[in-house]
Amino acid sequence: NVSFNTDKKRIAYDISPANMLLNFICSTIDKVYDKGGAIAKTGTLNPTLLDTLNNLSYYKLPFPKSLGYEWFTEEMIPIIVHNQDSAENLLHTAVHHITTQIADAIKKTKHKNSSILVTGGGTKNDFLIELLQQKLDGFATVIIPSEEIIDFKEALIFAFMGVLRERNEVNCLQSVTGARKNSSAGVTYRPS
Repeated sequence: NVSFNTDKKRIAYDISPANMLLNFICSTIDKVYDKGGAIAKTGTLNPTLLDTLNNLSYYKLPFPKSLGYEWFTEEMIPIIVHNQDSAENLLHTAVHHITTQIADAIKKTKHKNSSILVTGGGTKNDFLIELLQQKLDGFATVIIPSEEIIDFKEALIFAFMGVLRERNEVNCLQSVTGARKNSSAGVTYRPS
């Protein structure tokens, strides 16, 4: 997903399924994930598959938008399962797809010469990061934070959202969720 400011408003949405796609392909060869993108790097590009993935209707939708496992199961898995290519080529092509979608999304922000903070498991995929930097082609600089941020990002974010909820401050933005107004979401449970 991506998050950025534009016209004094926070925008955030899911770009592409990223590790969900890579890990699914790895599962077809009894691997949990592709460490460092080593398997993907050995593959070759499948242009037909890349075109099919890049032309999924989700990518044409305006934001706010969100990808769930249900969408992935219905839209992407059948494309991968019915493709007769090797896992190496599927992974290689999937990394190209993911980095194309990320680079396109970053370029659409029109924040040229900015820095993008890349977090999550994808930062540990050297091939993905290398390809992303190539596709950004100087438009933005990729910054990868410390391991603590990468490994505990979601826990930190949810803790921060909890603090905002506890203080009754906004933690859900209408510009991100598509709701009618900003809100302070969540419920606090206190042990008795």
